[in-house]
Amino acid sequence: MEKKPEYKAGFVAVAGRPNVGKSTLINALLGQKVAAVSPRPQTTRKQQLGILTLDDAQIIFTDTPGIHHAKHKLGAMMNKEASHALKDSDVVLFMVDSSVEPHDEDHLISDTLKELNLNIPVFLVLNKIDRLNNEELESRSNLYRELAPQAEMISVSAIQRKNLPTLVEAVVDILPENPP
Repeated sequence: MEKKPEYKAGFVAVAGRPNVGKSTLINALLGQKVAAVSPRPQTTRKQQLGILTLDDAQIIFTDTPGIHHAKHKLGAMMNKEASHALKDSDVVLFMVDSSVEPHDEDHLISDTLKELNLNIPVFLVLNKIDRLNNEELESRSNLYRELAPQAEMISVSAIQRKNLPTLVEAVVDILPENPP
């Protein structure tokens, strides 16, 4: 008799600097608006959850505040909130804006991930690929690869929903076996 595959479920933190498209990605993956989206930085101030239930898996996405160089107490609190979400996750999506070169805050996130020593899978998600040609994307991919050399890299366009099924499939593959 064939063994039925186990159900998978887990928490996936979406981390990145402000305005890289974290909330847009979660809304696109869930097919509905659950996270506020704004061109204004620091729209997400507390972590928000969005649940994607599939036939064989359940992914609980945590939309984190953008990690940045804090200039005041609110910024420090938001960075702390994001760090807590990373520690409580089974997988991290380190999201970057591939339409621009790595920013010093991208390096801050890379350093934060190293300092936390999470020992969990990390995906480097290059967002906004719709703004680049293939040559530019390859060049940016090489620059961003240095931030997370061990991470699996996946290029997406959250706003155009490009490669989102590939991202979901990769996440489900490494989620732990758990009930929904």
